Amino acid sequence: MEVTVSKWNPKHDGNLVGFADLVVNNTIEIRGCALRKGKEGALWISVPSRKYEAEGKTKWIGHVGFPSDEHYKVFQQEGVRVITQQDNASRFANEDDMPF
Repeated sequence: MEVTVSKWNPKHDGNLVGFADLVVNNTIEIRGCALRKGKEGALWISVPSRKYEAEGKTKWIGHVGFPSDEHYKVFQQEGVRVITQQDNASRFANEDDMPF
């Protein structure tokens, strides 16, 4: 799976690192993917989604689906890779990580 970045907007807010528009296999563009950073420093991508109520609980459903968990895993890995390679590493550091 080939993933490229068509737009990147850094935004540090909690675990949010920024938003990206990602193109998959030069065929489809997924706009508004959020790049997030976990407590252990791992980065992951959440696709645009909407919330809904079911059985008294708030749940989320993505606007984009993948044929299998493996496809979604590859999309995650490639998306994180291309975003972080496109920009220098300081864009992905927490403000606390900055030397100044």
